Parts: sequence; structure tokens; C-alpha cells
Amino acid sequence: MVSTAFAHDHEYVDAISPAHTTPAGRKIGSERMLRIFHGDPKGTFIKVVDFESGKIVAAAKWNMYRAGRVPPQP
Repeated sequence: MVSTAFAHDHEYVDAISPAHTTPAGRKIGSERMLRIFHGDPKGTFIKVVDFESGKIVAAAKWNMYRAGRVPPQP
């Protein structure tokens, strides 16, 4: 979805996934996203579904922290 949404119009997407428009690049990106999904206890993934078509039309990842418990910036 990220590759389709941003194509090569977003420098950040190209920087973190240089081959995201290829099947191999999408596989690598999907595997990375699954690791993040399962490995980040503070991460919450949200999706928006078009109920008529059943297709996912948007997605986001939010990190939720308790007040005063935000990790330091890298």
C-alpha cells in the first residue's frame, strides 16, 4: 500500500525502501512491517476500509505512551 500510495514521489519512502516498487522490495518491506507490527508494544496500527469494496484505503501507525514515559529522541 505504501509503494502504491507514494510511488517515487516521497524521498523518505525511497530512502527507507529503495526497491519498494519491485516484488523483492515489497517482500522486504512487508517482512519489516510485520516485525514492527509484532515487536513494538507501544505501536497501534489503524486501517480504514471502504465498506463497499472491502479494500483498505488508508493505514497509520501510532505510538501510544503514558504521560512522562516517552522515550528519548534518537
